[in-house]
Amino acid sequence: MGAVNSCCIPKNRDYDHDNKKLKKHRRNLSATFNMSMMDETPQNMININFAAEEELMTLPGINRATAQNIIEYRKQIGGFKKVEDLALVSGVGAAKLNTIRNEVCVSVKRMTSTTEGNSGGSSLSGSNKDLEVFTNDLVKKKNGNLKMNINSSNVFQLMKINGVGQSLAENIVTYRDKKGPFKSIDDLVKVKGIGNSILSAIRYQVCLDDSEDQTFMNGNVTHKDDSNSNSSSLNTTTCTNRHLSESTENMLDILEPIIRSSSRPKVAPFNFKHKNKGVVRIASWNVERFDEEKANNPGVKEVICMTILENGFGLIAFQELADEKALEKICEELNTPSLPCTKKWSGRGGKWKFVVSEATGRMYQSNEYNGFLYDVSQGITLNHSALLEKPDNSPKPFTRAPFIGTFKMKKFDCIVVSVHMKATGLANEDLNRLQEEIDKVPQLIKAIEQQYPGEEDIIMLGDFNLDPQKEDFDIMRKKGYENCVPVGEYTNISNNNLKGSQTYDHIWITSSTKKTFSGYSGVVREGLTSPLIPKGWGWGGVVSDHCPVWTELYTGKDFDTADLTITPDAIKFTLDGNGDTYTVSDHDTMCADEFGKFKCYFDLFNWDIYRRIYHYFGKFHSFYGFNMGIVNSCFDCESQVGEVEEKEVKRNYEVTETICMNKHLSESTENMINLLEPIITIIKSSSRPQVTQFNFKHKNKGVVRIASWNVERFDEDKANNPGVREVVCMTILENGLGLVAFQELADKMALEKICEELNTPSLSCTKKWHGHRGEWKFVVSEATGRMYRSNEYNGFLYDSSQGITFNHSELLEKAKKAPKAFTRAPFIGTFKIKKFDCVIVSVHLKATGLGNEDLSRLQEEIDKVPELINAIEQRYPGEEDIIILGDFNLDPQKEDFDILRKKDYDNCLPVGEFTNISNSNPKGSQTYDHMWISNGTRKAFSGNSGVIRGNLTSPLIPNGWSWGGFVSDHCPVWTELYTGKDYDSADLSVIPDTNFTL
Repeated sequence: MGAVNSCCIPKNRDYDHDNKKLKKHRRNLSATFNMSMMDETPQNMININFAAEEELMTLPGINRATAQNIIEYRKQIGGFKKVEDLALVSGVGAAKLNTIRNEVCVSVKRMTSTTEGNSGGSSLSGSNKDLEVFTNDLVKKKNGNLKMNINSSNVFQLMKINGVGQSLAENIVTYRDKKGPFKSIDDLVKVKGIGNSILSAIRYQVCLDDSEDQTFMNGNVTHKDDSNSNSSSLNTTTCTNRHLSESTENMLDILEPIIRSSSRPKVAPFNFKHKNKGVVRIASWNVERFDEEKANNPGVKEVICMTILENGFGLIAFQELADEKALEKICEELNTPSLPCTKKWSGRGGKWKFVVSEATGRMYQSNEYNGFLYDVSQGITLNHSALLEKPDNSPKPFTRAPFIGTFKMKKFDCIVVSVHMKATGLANEDLNRLQEEIDKVPQLIKAIEQQYPGEEDIIMLGDFNLDPQKEDFDIMRKKGYENCVPVGEYTNISNNNLKGSQTYDHIWITSSTKKTFSGYSGVVREGLTSPLIPKGWGWGGVVSDHCPVWTELYTGKDFDTADLTITPDAIKFTLDGNGDTYTVSDHDTMCADEFGKFKCYFDLFNWDIYRRIYHYFGKFHSFYGFNMGIVNSCFDCESQVGEVEEKEVKRNYEVTETICMNKHLSESTENMINLLEPIITIIKSSSRPQVTQFNFKHKNKGVVRIASWNVERFDEDKANNPGVREVVCMTILENGLGLVAFQELADKMALEKICEELNTPSLSCTKKWHGHRGEWKFVVSEATGRMYRSNEYNGFLYDSSQGITFNHSELLEKAKKAPKAFTRAPFIGTFKIKKFDCVIVSVHLKATGLGNEDLSRLQEEIDKVPELINAIEQRYPGEEDIIILGDFNLDPQKEDFDILRKKDYDNCLPVGEFTNISNSNPKGSQTYDHMWISNGTRKAFSGNSGVIRGNLTSPLIPNGWSWGGFVSDHCPVWTELYTGKDYDSADLSVIPDTNFTL
């Protein structure tokens, strides 16, 4: 609704109509910074979505540091949606915003088309054209002559490129002056400030010369012999239209499942009373490796914040925080809502603060922290927090130290201890360690009681990693503690098991605390998923593998005499029997500064404007081409909203009558423009390259391209991801591959999905492919061995229309009473490719391990490769064309591979080209994938081979808790062979009738 905001909210603009300048300020040259913005930016106002650093510094009170903060924040959020968002930037705030409000604006850069009869173009911020027109204009711009020549454009011309400000434009010109003209669009990544993401966004807007079309290969790093200098150019018809990534071009394919699946439970706001007595709800939540990246995922943020608000929590203990900043993101969202869902929450928003411990211990790939989040508007005050520490030269009593906080909640005070105990392990190998930690809990309780004499309200909560009914917890029951989470309620959750199967999370209260227990507690299981949360290779995942658990306590009276406002320097206790002393030290709390000083009253005002427009003009029929029935239903139901009668709730997850009779969509998808903005960013950044069709010839001789690709745990779920399927299929088609050996298939059906897509396209991208399509077939091995959580398989995918015939395949079998020669058995296939036939061996050798602990095993497997070659030569007498390819997990230049060179095998890939890839290291650093060809095969080698590194990402592929990931951590590698002649006399159509062993 950002466009409606800008139309409806009047702005007091104090203009000098004679001089056409803004009064009270020195700036009158803002237009010179970006001439392309003149058509949609109000005169003399700075557009904060496109302004460069120097331009921002012309605003009153904005120095260089603040300008840099604005640009950095703008990058993080993908652009400002309204001027008021500036208040959230460090160094701006509410007061400074009021000073500069009338001198700044927000709009989305107009995308114009210079085609005759359409000079008006399309603007997302001010146009009422639908999304179809918007997308068409985008395509027209790409297909027209509006590309910017990066080899001749000056700074101001380069700034007309969407996404390029003054700083980047200057860097491009500086680089060009020093290094000479750009030879490839991809060379832009060498410019300071331009990474792969920016390159993807601007690629279609730039060119190397003034010709209309630019043609380039799909990210190939090509190796050529000097005699074959023209061989790798892709010939015939050039693709004149640079299509958008077709899996995102069809908006409904993305929006429909998001809209349909995203909804919050129907609830009435909690009134914080039970039987007319004030209560507080205390919760515990293991949020599973919760780092800042995860907290920035809008689906994660929505689920956590709305779960807290909808269930009326007042204090939450979090376990498994992966960094110290993650909880701050949740606190910020609760205090200054940015998501429509939290903005429109009709109940109490609260005034939230948080405290995070020092590192409690380690978890997978990071330190672990505990934290408390609490609502001071409910009368909750944090007095003190401390972390259990171990003395020098003594064993740790807990793998992850308990985090202790003392709180006052109106008249009731208590000590809350947040724990995360040792997990038992998949095979219960750490069960003894967990039992030892449970045995230490009574001693911890005793030490706390000694430090706070007279305090009888102690609450122990968190992830205990064991069912509370186990006899291990009898020591707690003997001390008068009771777990107040309902018996039999499971607390774990996953997409495969939404009902749960384990009760790991507990809330133990003392006999004294039972006097304040209202009798209500529960496990929150509803509303923990979001379509914006990754789920494997898809979406709609759960926010954590743990459900939050909660209990409800009266706050009107405290039954003990202790004063928790007195903070001891340290809590000390002695373990029975050995005299070891442990301390719970003072913790320099990371309490957040008070949030909410700048209340976003205008958000409520905007919604009121929408409501008035609706009631004055009637229902919204469409907005940018989208049906607005969702918003209409929200307004329609307002007349049905009356006073909500207070009702008792039997459990927290049993919600009362809904305020709105309609079950509204999740607010993060209800506001369609907020949803469209990231989608449009996806459209701009996601595109397949312009390529020419490969004509399957080199020097007028027929060739075939044979490739190898480790596709990283490639199961059916991953193959069903449209981004994955698009990248794999289009990489094959664009690079003219004819036979591909795949490693790391995680099930036997995954490769079938790729074959189906190639033969009967379902994605727009593969449907519209204008080149040779092929007739594809595949073969998958039996299990070659094991990988993480599944068997591993190898497979061949080949195009029979290129004259490729599959004769036979077999898996190397282990000889009886002999150790396995290879951790994962090689997969052998015999093929005839027109007149050329060969044996192809696909291997995936043992990885060395993070600490090279398995290097010796890998070396043993490499030593077995010559034996494998000898066995193949004996099995297929006279066959001289043997190709060994796959993931060797070691650089081919290592001396370990001298045994292959001695057998006259060559790795035909370019020396020094890396074959691994990741979002954090897109250029790679290792060469694990090889293609070894025999001396006989060398005669058929055209001299062309390479590593495909470009266009292996898609915005539809998860990347941690975000999007835009790579399809695999390996690049595909390929080589090119002539197919017109076979130089040996072997007949590979004869199939051996014995098992293949060394």
